[in-house]
Amino acid sequence: MLDAGRRTALEIRYAVAAAFRSGGLPGTSETAAALLTDGIVGPALARSNVVRTLPDAPRSQAVAALRDLVQAVELPAGCPAFDAIRTRSDDFRARLEHAGCVEDAPMPGEIASLFGILDEVVARLYGGLDVSVRRPAVHLALGRLHSDQVAGLLDSSALSGSCRWIDGSDLVSVVTLSVRDDAFDWDCACHLPYVLAHELVCHAYQGTAVADGAEPRLQVDGSCAWSEGWMDVIALWLVEGWVRGDQEGKPAWIVQEATDVLRACSALNARRIGAQATLPPIQRSRRIYARRAVDRLLAELDRFGDGDGDADLGGGRNRVLAFSLALNALRLPQSDRDRVVDALGVALETSFGIDRDELIAAVVDFSATGDMVALRRTLADYEG
Repeated sequence: MLDAGRRTALEIRYAVAAAFRSGGLPGTSETAAALLTDGIVGPALARSNVVRTLPDAPRSQAVAALRDLVQAVELPAGCPAFDAIRTRSDDFRARLEHAGCVEDAPMPGEIASLFGILDEVVARLYGGLDVSVRRPAVHLALGRLHSDQVAGLLDSSALSGSCRWIDGSDLVSVVTLSVRDDAFDWDCACHLPYVLAHELVCHAYQGTAVADGAEPRLQVDGSCAWSEGWMDVIALWLVEGWVRGDQEGKPAWIVQEATDVLRACSALNARRIGAQATLPPIQRSRRIYARRAVDRLLAELDRFGDGDGDADLGGGRNRVLAFSLALNALRLPQSDRDRVVDALGVALETSFGIDRDELIAAVVDFSATGDMVALRRTLADYEG
């Protein structure tokens, strides 16, 4: 967990990112750019480093002093760049109003709100399946990454997500957002929807299908081609649809900077299958193959007819989504889902004619029934 000082440092850096964003200003001049960097953003980031080690009272005083410092910056009137700085500075100061109040809000408010919104989106997706799903209680926790943790995806982001289950009589999923708080910046803010969506859609709701006498949910690891390859595509789709969709409830910076957010999320998603010191080549290869299988299935389901010989050009992604969520919801060991990825990928590469039609029909039928036996029977000829 982040201690109180590092939590406050994260709040300051998040406020800088959300208020000042990538730094672009209308009608900017060297004077305005220098004032923004040297008079506001620079001191704010420096103060975020200081507050980590301060006890409660001095830490609160340091945050208040930062708010006063920003308020005291003199901004000439009548210049678009300075007007923009003034608006962003007011937003920044407002965001610091409750910074450091760990007892009142153990999680930075807007991050907690963003997580809650995405959890509702994911819950509606799983709740809309033909397969009956039991909604888990999902909680968000903050974790700490130290400054030397830069391997793997952490060379591209100061954020990392993980999920664990503490099921009892109820299903409970705990998503941990781990942060290298000394490096949180605008790109990291833009990564937040994707990092959180991945943990929610790929892991928090995994194994939640209702089944009599079902075994406990079985945790997966980073070698799971299904979770880290196939379902990771679904996570990005979810983010793309959400960012481009209804504006209600979203943080203003996501609405106004949607292009930046989507660019950053797509880049981090692509980095997940790039060469990494912490990712064995065989696991990387399996993730890539799983993603290609999603693309092939999408191409087939985009052409899948409605029964009257007409292709449903808008329904392919929805059908892939229904299949993916239904399989992810089943309470299966990691190896079973990975076998489906392998067999389905081979089938999509090698089948044709009637065999291809039967394969696609089996995928659509599975989405409605969750009948793993029938799906495996169709895929049996393609299993190694």
